[in-house]
Amino acid sequence: MNIRNEVFSNQYLQDWQTLAEKELKGKSLDSLVRQKEEGIFLFPYSTEAKTTEEPTFRAAPSWQLHQSFKTNDPLQWNGLALEALNGGANSLTIPASFNASQLKVALKDIFVGFINWELEAHAEQADDQIDVIKQAYEQQDRAGVLPLFHSKHIHSNQVFASHATASEQIAFAVLAGIEFIENTHLTIDEASAQLLFHFSVGSELYVEIAKLRAFRAVWSHILKSGSPEHACSNHAFVKVQTDGYFQAKKDSDNNLIRSTIQALAASVGGANRIEVLPMEYAKGTDVSDHLRWARNIQHLIIEESYFDQYSDLAKGSFSLEKLTKDLSVKALDIMKNFETSEKLSNFIQNNKEERSLQHAQRVVVGENKYVQS
Repeated sequence: MNIRNEVFSNQYLQDWQTLAEKELKGKSLDSLVRQKEEGIFLFPYSTEAKTTEEPTFRAAPSWQLHQSFKTNDPLQWNGLALEALNGGANSLTIPASFNASQLKVALKDIFVGFINWELEAHAEQADDQIDVIKQAYEQQDRAGVLPLFHSKHIHSNQVFASHATASEQIAFAVLAGIEFIENTHLTIDEASAQLLFHFSVGSELYVEIAKLRAFRAVWSHILKSGSPEHACSNHAFVKVQTDGYFQAKKDSDNNLIRSTIQALAASVGGANRIEVLPMEYAKGTDVSDHLRWARNIQHLIIEESYFDQYSDLAKGSFSLEKLTKDLSVKALDIMKNFETSEKLSNFIQNNKEERSLQHAQRVVVGENKYVQS
């Protein structure tokens, strides 16, 4: 017996459309189509879409669980870091403000060879911090290997905060990456290995997943034209953090749910490193419980949903493949029009006020709708 024919009697798109419009009580399916700011359409259904030949996912299924802290006190930072590491984090940010002696205090009792380090500092100060980490590693006589320190950070999350569209964020990151490679004495392989791309994700799940996938595809496409020696060089290293700019301030508990959706987008989108920001991030203080809950969101995704055991969960989804392609094409057009990351950033800043007014009209649960009385 053909089970498909028996269960799914309406096998054709037209049959489904007729049935769907009946359920809509006279409304057309077009009434469900949504247009994004950048002229990209989100459809209520998708038919077969082509899968890009470029990589849209990290090279390995798992990702790094990252945390950072607001404090600039090295002793307090040390306590929070030990708590985070004992709580399952394996990647930490070292503040730019720490000099060599402060960093030695901050690293007390931490086995540095088991941790992925992210440095906020630049140039000579970062070199001094790296020297302290290497010294600590040599003195500890422990297993583990110090990972690569990414010397060049590209922060597309800054244009995210200025209401840049998804394709503008992609274009900005790729342009900035190209500019770094073109202006360094390093080979294309050496330069690409130094790059760390920062992205923020909002709560529009499908768009954020497709944004990260499209960035990888565009970056790979561009880098191939430079003929890197190693195939792995066109795999970008992407750090994603949840939205710390547009959290609800009235009912901050809602930010836990919001961050869960965003962390899901980051993992399915292929982030190499994920940081879930605490629920009251905007207050600028470190609350132990809030940091623990932020970590546990990732633990739920990893240890209860097993999302770290699969490669490219989005691959083959017609909707996400189409959205990935649409964002990739749009981002390439933006790159051609603006040519440099500075010009694009200036354009985004010049339109920030108008976009901010549009953004204020969106529903933010716990802020302007369903607020606790």
